[in-house]
Amino acid sequence: MTELSYVAAILDEKIVIHCNDKAKIVFLKNIGAKRKFIFGIKWYINYKSDSDLAIIFSQLRDKGFFFSYDQHGWGPAAIFQHLRKNDLLHNDFMEIFWRGPNKIEIRKC
Repeated sequence: MTELSYVAAILDEKIVIHCNDKAKIVFLKNIGAKRKFIFGIKWYINYKSDSDLAIIFSQLRDKGFFFSYDQHGWGPAAIFQHLRKNDLLHNDFMEIFWRGPNKIEIRKC
């Protein structure tokens, strides 16, 4: 299966991204993303405001990152929709969610 790159969570003014794609890693480094472990797949980007978050989300979307759905909380996909509703983001994005082990679905929102 192809390596999937997606925004996994938004926590305390920090965006958590899962990525192991070499081309996308170069992009993440260029926008200031860091990872805790040298060979880890989790990347982190700090932001200060909804405007900052919208700019970063737009860049991630444009580079093909998915935004995860969370049925029990305030996941990245819901936050993207909230920012779009408040006119900070425009256009569609791709949402990723899991229906079980190795049962991944992706849809345009």
